[in-house]
Amino acid sequence: MPTDSDLARWLQTIRERLDVASASRGRDIDIVVDHGVVLLTGTVDNQQCKDDIEAIVRASVHGLITGVENRLTVEHAQTELP
Repeated sequence: MPTDSDLARWLQTIRERLDVASASRGRDIDIVVDHGVVLLTGTVDNQQCKDDIEAIVRASVHGLITGVENRLTVEHAQTELP
């Protein structure tokens, strides 16, 4: 079972990688690790950003977690047609 120190290190690694990722730039992404599962919440611009962020998280802690629950919300830009 991971220690508090392990969890803190994993969260720091995830945050550092997301800080440099264009998919999460300018977004407030909440990250929680509970019983080996990373929970992502917040709002992103599109589905590709959502998928990219999940991929970054999975790569950041590969083999250390049991799963990722991606609850990020895609913000749909409304455009008016002429």
